[in-house]
Amino acid sequence: IHFYKRFHKHICLLASKDNDMEKLYPSLLADTKAAGQQQVLRFWTEVDVTEQVQLAEQINMLDLKDINRMFSQANVKKNSDCSVEPVGEDMIGRSDSPDEQVDSWREAGLEALGQGEVGVILLAGGQGTRLGSDKPKALFDVGLPSKKTLIELQAERIRKLEYLANGRIIPWYVMASPATVRQVREAFESSSNFGMEEDQVKIFCQGTLPCLSEEGDILLQDHHTLAASPDGNGGLYKALKDENILDDMKSKGIKHIFVYCVDNILVKVADPEFLGFCISREADCGNKVVRRVEGESVGVTCLLDGKPGVVEYTEMSEEVREKKTVDDELVFGAANICIHYFSLDFLSDAVSRESDMPVHLARKKIPHIAECGNFIKPDVPNGVKLEKFVFDIFQFADPAKFVVFEGKREEDFAPLKNAVGEEGTPASCRAAVSALHARWLKKAGAELIGPDGEQVGEVGDKVKNVPVVEVSPRVSYAGEGLEKIVGGKMLSWPLHLTENKNYF
Repeated sequence: IHFYKRFHKHICLLASKDNDMEKLYPSLLADTKAAGQQQVLRFWTEVDVTEQVQLAEQINMLDLKDINRMFSQANVKKNSDCSVEPVGEDMIGRSDSPDEQVDSWREAGLEALGQGEVGVILLAGGQGTRLGSDKPKALFDVGLPSKKTLIELQAERIRKLEYLANGRIIPWYVMASPATVRQVREAFESSSNFGMEEDQVKIFCQGTLPCLSEEGDILLQDHHTLAASPDGNGGLYKALKDENILDDMKSKGIKHIFVYCVDNILVKVADPEFLGFCISREADCGNKVVRRVEGESVGVTCLLDGKPGVVEYTEMSEEVREKKTVDDELVFGAANICIHYFSLDFLSDAVSRESDMPVHLARKKIPHIAECGNFIKPDVPNGVKLEKFVFDIFQFADPAKFVVFEGKREEDFAPLKNAVGEEGTPASCRAAVSALHARWLKKAGAELIGPDGEQVGEVGDKVKNVPVVEVSPRVSYAGEGLEKIVGGKMLSWPLHLTENKNYF
């Protein structure tokens, strides 16, 4: 919840009592001075009474000394300062394990889903600014034949998985940010929850933290508003508590939690194989990964001072980035892709320890009001945003109860990050979906013929020379069930394979 919206009644009563605004300023000055943050009152005499009250509300919502503590600790200690070791082989399961083993994990996952023991958390706080969009990233259409947004594709994968798990409803908890929550809610309302039950979806909002100067001073967005930004995807844990989400999960009999980020167009939402692997290992905490490639801007799953964790790419030392085995493989090759498993018991414990999570500094260009009163829109980073990362609760897990599941990049990971470039673009996401779905169809016995009669052979995952192929999640969750639809048939592309349509 946005910190501006709390304690409104308390401050307004204080401000209106006997119309004595003179008592408010000395109290605020004493508190801010004690924390060395009195600069937030710099323009107090230049704003009207209503704006003074608004500023007072914001200040009183903050534990200023705690803000100082977070800034100091983030500056002093980084994950890269820890002893870093790769995760042990005994912690790892792989999606390319023998079929019998993978089948057993899938069955265990489907059984948990079918018994209503799985809840799904979606992290959907990101905006589409870098994509040239004024909408949340969740509502971005990468240009597939279906024209479906990321969140619509994910909703349909959940619904297909419900069918595969004998029709049991899968609760979906969607965390938005103050900047995205309104549009996300509207998208669900206008689509009738994408066909889901009304009480199946719960949308909630993460919090914010103030933006700071390089020296740790709280910046002003305007003369009576503190500059603020979302508290990172690790703000999930405070939001779960504040919004009573854990209580809802317990009331539904949920035991296992699948967490993922909205920007991965290939994500297997509530992946039964990953869930089943974690459940069969009686894990408290699990992380799904893919093999990291050299030069990739992605965090690495590892042990930090002997505890499970992730070193973000911004905090990764050169030694961690480049260290290789005698076989020329990256030693730290388990790329974090923001797909996690938590038992509900572990998640509940982690939420109670949220204040013990580390805080990370992200250096950013932060528009603000300068000391002279002018509005500054910087061209280079001029301050920091305070963030918590969702994976930082890994440290609370017993290493014996922490597992890693390695998926295949071409099946599991194609994030949407930028409007243009080689990777992470709408074009590369379309290509990743097309390549994967073309492989499904060929494995099911179909032939793919291009507009000029060319046949598709082995299909890669790069942008060039990839057929435009999309299989609706309503038809297949992960390639299953296609043989009876397309086996032995010749299909022309561009192709959008949908339900209730015959293919000859």
